[in-house]
Amino acid sequence: MSRTQDPAARPRGTHVANQVVTFMKPASIAADTYPSDEDSASIVGTVRLVLAASTIITVLMDPAMVQKMPAFTWVIFSGFTLHNVALYLLAHVRRHAPLGTLSTWIDLAWYTLLVFVTGGQASLFFMFYFFSILTTAFRFGFDEGARVTLASAVLFSLTAHSATASSEVLQVLLRAAFLLALGYMIARWGEANLVQKRRLALLRDVSRLSNPRFGVEHTINDVLQRVRHFFQASSCVMVSRRLRSPRWALRVINDAGASVADLPADDNSDATAPLLMSLPPGMPVLYTSTALPWLPRGGAFCYYDLEHDQWRECEGDAGERLAEMLEVRSFISTPLSIQNSEGRAFMASVQMNYSRADVLFLCQIAGQVVPVLENIYLLDRLASEAALRERRKISRDLHDSTVQPYIGLSHTLTALRAKAAPDNPLFDELDTLALMTAEVVRDLRHYVGGFAKESGFSEPLFYSALRHHARQVRLIYGIDIALEMPVRVDIGDRLAAAAVHLITEGISNIRKHTAARQAWVRLRYDQESLNIEIENPNDASDGPAPAFYPVSISERTLSLGGTIRIEQRNPARTVVCIDIPI
Repeated sequence: MSRTQDPAARPRGTHVANQVVTFMKPASIAADTYPSDEDSASIVGTVRLVLAASTIITVLMDPAMVQKMPAFTWVIFSGFTLHNVALYLLAHVRRHAPLGTLSTWIDLAWYTLLVFVTGGQASLFFMFYFFSILTTAFRFGFDEGARVTLASAVLFSLTAHSATASSEVLQVLLRAAFLLALGYMIARWGEANLVQKRRLALLRDVSRLSNPRFGVEHTINDVLQRVRHFFQASSCVMVSRRLRSPRWALRVINDAGASVADLPADDNSDATAPLLMSLPPGMPVLYTSTALPWLPRGGAFCYYDLEHDQWRECEGDAGERLAEMLEVRSFISTPLSIQNSEGRAFMASVQMNYSRADVLFLCQIAGQVVPVLENIYLLDRLASEAALRERRKISRDLHDSTVQPYIGLSHTLTALRAKAAPDNPLFDELDTLALMTAEVVRDLRHYVGGFAKESGFSEPLFYSALRHHARQVRLIYGIDIALEMPVRVDIGDRLAAAAVHLITEGISNIRKHTAARQAWVRLRYDQESLNIEIENPNDASDGPAPAFYPVSISERTLSLGGTIRIEQRNPARTVVCIDIPI
C-alpha cells in the first residue's frame, strides 16, 4: 500500500487454492485416468448416431420387414433419428450430456415404440434398452440404473405381450428376466465405478491440497470434514493424545463446524472409557445396528485383524453402548498414529449402515494422511526454528542500531531539561519530548524482548503487536487507531505475521496519503476466511476521494491466495477490504 495506482491497472485474475490433508500408514495408489464429462458426452452422442443409423440401415436391408410394418412406422423411425441427431449436436455444443436423466426416459419411450412396430418380443431393437441402462448406471449410479432397468423390463413386457401371440408369453418373460438380471449387474458395476472414482478423487485431494501455512490443526479439520462428507456421516469424532501423556483431546466435526475439547486425564473416567478402552486396540472397527429392533441379531460389531488379514467378531456390547453415546445407527473407526501421538477417528451416521469396504477405505485414507501431516509438522518446526533464529538476529540488530541511539537521545533530552530553568519558554516542550522519548524506549525494549521469544506470532503476540503499533502511531503521529478484534483468532504463526504486515502497511498508507486523524481496523474470523477491514475518513470538503489501488498490499494478499477490494462508504469513508481464505 506504499504505492498507489489507478484501479484499471490492478492485477487481474485472482485464484484461490483450497487446501486439504490426510491421516495413518501410506498405501500407494496409482490413480487411473477416467474420461472427462466432455469425453463421455461425446462418446454417448456418437453412439446415439450409430444406433439411429443402424435402425435405418436395418429396415432398408430387410424389405420383408418394411412390408409388415404399419404405415406410420417411418414417422417413428424419422423421429427417433432426429432425436438422436439433436442430442448429438447439443452434446458437442454444450460439452456435457444434455437433458440429464430426462434423455434416458425419452430414449425408453422411443425404444418401446420401435419394439412395438417391429414385432414385439422378436424385435431386433430389444437390445437398445441396454444402452439406456449402461449410460444411466455409469453416470448416475445404482439407484437410477435400477429404476431404468425395472422400467425397461416392464415396458418391454407390456409392449411385447400386446404385439405377439399368447403362445409366446414365455419367451417374453424370459427376455424380460434376462433384461432384469443383466441390468441389475450393470447398475451395480456402474455404482462401483462411480464409487471408485470418488475414492480416488478423495485420496488425491487429501494428498495434494495441504498447505503448511495454515497449520496442522486446520489441516486435520479440513481433512476430517471432507472425509465426513464422503461417508455421509452425521458427525466425525477424533480422540488423540501425545504418547505418555494422560490427557486426551476430543475433536468433533459436524454440520455446525469443528470443536476441540480436553477430556479428563483419568483414562478410566466415564467420558473416555467408551471411546478409548472398549474397542480392540490398533484395529479398525465396524458397528451397524439391527435392521429391526426386535431381532436379537442382524447388525454387526466386528474388527479387521491386520496381522492375519481377516475379520473377527467383537465380544460384548461395547459397540452398542458407543453408538448410544454418539446417538447414531452405525459407525466405523480406525486407529491413528501421527508423529508422537495416538488416537482414533470415528465416522458415525444416523441414517445409513456402513459396510466392511467402508472401514477398509477409511484405513486407506488414514494411510494417505499421516505422511502429509508429518511433512507439515516438519516444515512448521523448521520454519519456526528458522524464524526464531532470524528474530533473535533482528532483535540484536534492533537493540544495537535503534534502542541504543534512542537511549542516548533520552539521556540528552533529560540533561537539557535539567539545565533549562522553569521560566524557559522551551521548558514544557523539552519536558514533553523527554517523556515521549522515554515512552518510545520502553516500548522498543518491550518489543525487542518479545520479538526474540520462541512464541513467534502466536495469538497473544499477534494482538500485542497490533496494539503496540497503534500506540506508536497515536503517540508519534497523532492518529487514533481503533482496533476491533475477535476474542480468538486460531491461525498459524506465518499467517498471523502476514496479517500484521498487511495492517501496518494499511495504517502507513493512511498516514502518508491522507490527512485523517483517526482510523479503524476490524478483524473477523471464521472457519473459512480471515477478513481485514482498514477504514479511514475522507475530508468531504475536498470532494469524492480519488480512486487508488494499493499495489503492495494487493501483491501480498494475492500471494496468500486472498482477494482485495476498495469500497467508498458513507459518510465519506474509504475501506480496504482484504479476504484471506483459511
